[in-house]
Amino acid sequence: MVPDPDRQEFRKSDMNDTDRMKELVSKLNEAAKAYYAEDREIMSNLEYDRLYDELVALEEKTGVVLAASPTQSVGYEAVDELPKERHESPMLSLGKTKSREELADWLGDQKGLLSWKLDGLTIVLTYRDGKLFKAVTRGNGEIGEVITPNAKTFVNVPLQIPYQGELILRGEAVITYADFEKINGEIEDVDARYKNPRNLCSGSVRQLNSQITAQRKVHFFAFALVRAEGVDFKNSREEQFIFLQKQGFETVEYKAVTADTMQEAVAWFEEKITDYPVPSDGLVLLLDDIAYGESLGRTAKFPRNAIAFKWADEQAETTLREVEWSASRTGLINPVAIFDPVELEGTTVSRASVHNVSIVKELKLGFYVSDLAWLASFATFENVCYLTQNGAGQFVYLLIRGFGTGAMHIVCGSVYGRVLRPVWGSRPLRAACLFGLLCVAIIYHAIYNLLVSVGGTAQLIAYAIPLLTALCFHLLGQQTAAQKQ
Repeated sequence: MVPDPDRQEFRKSDMNDTDRMKELVSKLNEAAKAYYAEDREIMSNLEYDRLYDELVALEEKTGVVLAASPTQSVGYEAVDELPKERHESPMLSLGKTKSREELADWLGDQKGLLSWKLDGLTIVLTYRDGKLFKAVTRGNGEIGEVITPNAKTFVNVPLQIPYQGELILRGEAVITYADFEKINGEIEDVDARYKNPRNLCSGSVRQLNSQITAQRKVHFFAFALVRAEGVDFKNSREEQFIFLQKQGFETVEYKAVTADTMQEAVAWFEEKITDYPVPSDGLVLLLDDIAYGESLGRTAKFPRNAIAFKWADEQAETTLREVEWSASRTGLINPVAIFDPVELEGTTVSRASVHNVSIVKELKLGFYVSDLAWLASFATFENVCYLTQNGAGQFVYLLIRGFGTGAMHIVCGSVYGRVLRPVWGSRPLRAACLFGLLCVAIIYHAIYNLLVSVGGTAQLIAYAIPLLTALCFHLLGQQTAAQKQ
């Protein structure tokens, strides 16, 4: 949504036509559902035909055909699996900040567009010859899944647009809170219900049967135009938003901002989010100047023409139950806290990395021990255990042994760990395996990554893993025997 009154006047007639089409689609579909599915009539045949003809005329006038339009006969499709496809350019994440002052400093003397950061599933749409040609999920940023039949059932995605060239745009597929509550309420098994709208949307968009997607009422909000050759956007991202709106797309709601108006704009979004119907986990600040933004380039992870603003972290209280130790490829052993599950931003969390021993000390993490005499026997062996205290002054402990497991390596099994103290400065305390680079977990990592790097097939790796495991346990036996000697 564009806040500039002049620009709204510029496209007033176009937007009135599009809004009227959405209204007609809603009324006609409601009447059809009542008549065919519920055996009741809420509109006369004469009135239905009149509205239908009006919709056809508007579609011909604007060149826009909405996905839910009754003028289109949508054939649902079912597939065995979703094809995968590599994106033309990587879909990078955004750098983040939680500081409003940093947002203003980042923008400097430039004009920016501040918009919702919607919490759904990012989709890339491609149009050719005015028709929806392809829809692909973001995936891992490099490779996504083709969900074209499903995208054609989204509530507000145009199947046909006026622009006849190749148009590529990105946007967020979302499910409103109201639809989420309704769909979840229809699931009798409480344990089978979805945790949040994002999870429901992800599952809906990636369905193998597009009829199921259609029942979930997925919406799409465009947030970036990637390609539209032959169109002069006057070097402005805002002009791109206006262009997309005239093609029949709903764009993310945004405000044009400067560094001076940043605080006021963020406050406006913050007040509105309490009753905003679409899930959002923050804001996005985008440079309006296209050429300047592109000249900034990107880092290995983030583009430099945009930054995300995250609301304050949600916090929850829980109880620490266990600490696992995960061996890395470099010989360091990282503590992982296991705690009672808690809900954070709609996601159930039960484990978190503690990164290093210094953080363990700072947070005073550990377990209560009633037999202080038993504990004292370990206090002098810093290479075996780490001793700390909780806020009440009672002793707690973390024993460095076992060294944990990860997704692709086995347990080292050594009870001989050591705390590595920093050689200079204030570097953190770290835990490491006494076997160093001969740690079997490190050897396992190295061989496995070598297989992957040389293009080893999944079948080859599957055969290699048992052999690697046997080799590592053999080495572990030899190392343990040598240690005892």
